[in-house]
Amino acid sequence: MASENENDKPAEMSNAAILQQPLTLPCGKIVRNRLVKAAMYEALTPFGGGPPNSQHFRLYEAWSDGGWGIVLSGNVHVDPRYQGLGQDLIVLPRAKWGAYRHLASCIKGLKPSPSTPLALMQLIHPGRQTPRGNCRFPWSPALAPSPIPMNSGEGWMSTIAYRGIYGVPKEMTQKDIDTAVHHFTEGAVMAYETGWDGVEIHCAHGYLISSFLSPKTNHRKDAYGGSIQARAKILLEVIASIRAAVPSSFCVGVKLNCKDFVKGGIGEEEALEQVRMIHQQGGVDFIEISGGTYELAVFLDPSNPTGKPWFDHFAASASAVLAGDPNAPRIMLTGNMRSRTACAEVIRNGATQLCGMARPAAIDPKFAAKLLDDRVPDSEAITPTYDVKPGSLVKAAPVRVVGVSVQSMYHSFMLARIARGQTVDIRIGFWPLTGYHILSSRDFWIFCAFIAGLTLLGHRAL
Repeated sequence: MASENENDKPAEMSNAAILQQPLTLPCGKIVRNRLVKAAMYEALTPFGGGPPNSQHFRLYEAWSDGGWGIVLSGNVHVDPRYQGLGQDLIVLPRAKWGAYRHLASCIKGLKPSPSTPLALMQLIHPGRQTPRGNCRFPWSPALAPSPIPMNSGEGWMSTIAYRGIYGVPKEMTQKDIDTAVHHFTEGAVMAYETGWDGVEIHCAHGYLISSFLSPKTNHRKDAYGGSIQARAKILLEVIASIRAAVPSSFCVGVKLNCKDFVKGGIGEEEALEQVRMIHQQGGVDFIEISGGTYELAVFLDPSNPTGKPWFDHFAASASAVLAGDPNAPRIMLTGNMRSRTACAEVIRNGATQLCGMARPAAIDPKFAAKLLDDRVPDSEAITPTYDVKPGSLVKAAPVRVVGVSVQSMYHSFMLARIARGQTVDIRIGFWPLTGYHILSSRDFWIFCAFIAGLTLLGHRAL
């Protein structure tokens, strides 16, 4: 799938030159290069979620100056009642949109130029992966296409743990579905009116729309269940609703699983059909390829930093499906992209047009600039090797997600260091980093003050 910005002979170009190429999206917006700062869990709001704050502003300013062609936000939850881990950005009432306007300006600067990265907001509804009591009463269930509880299939201990944390979700009514579509649309309108260049609809990793797409979690008998087309109905409605609410120049992307990595879930053949349907629907500028769900969390497993990118075979198949149509969505590949050579190779062979990187951007906010600088040799344009060692206790946890989530937590804590203006040092081990993070957390000291207050009141009562 070619654009007027792509070189006809990439085989003759250096790896840095390939990544330096601009790319025109179907909406007309131009990505200044092929490197995307992908979304991560930032955990920078107080518990209960909220608007961007000074820590977000500092973090995004670091990425703005990092050489990225696109800066994707972390999860912005479209319904404050349903949040993943409780320290998330959320869609706000119009009167409080100013914080998002400021965050967009942190990415784009006060006077955007051709070298300015595009600012895209990732919109998400966690669905059945919303824990009990997280921003709502513990007895209020999560929402899902069908009342199928979370279960990693790792034995009775994991079953009990998942049932206790998540409970059994409620099967969504038509009203619930319409409300979710409306919330995604409101999020897109908020992004547009506060100066963002576009949004990405999160349809991967087992979240709400992903659970509608998957035959494992969608057993509905109505218009939203059964066939591949029916299970994709909510996604297509969200796309159509957003497109009707924002100008055609506003970028709309979709994050999609190439497979769920669980028995009975989406496989590559079905995922390719979803790519075709998104293309036929129209109005989508890029599709980010990912995989897995948090129910089993295979996609969070650590890997060799110099290893092969994940999902590149599927990305190549998706690019082939879309080839020949200049208005088709561009493909973005995210997962284990750790070096200039790896990024350039998947673009050179036509597997993808954009390379998404998350953890490298947590270790070095200016990692993209390093990959684009042709004065840096290929052998040095790579993420440094580091090892997150959580210890034997974590590794022995009966629920796999506990162990692999340590990798995600480690990088979230690194993001917090950048947000606080502290140095990032990959020599810091997981537990010392966790300790530093807790002691630097405003919520921790608020909790300590609360306990101290209760203790003082108790002593006075005696």
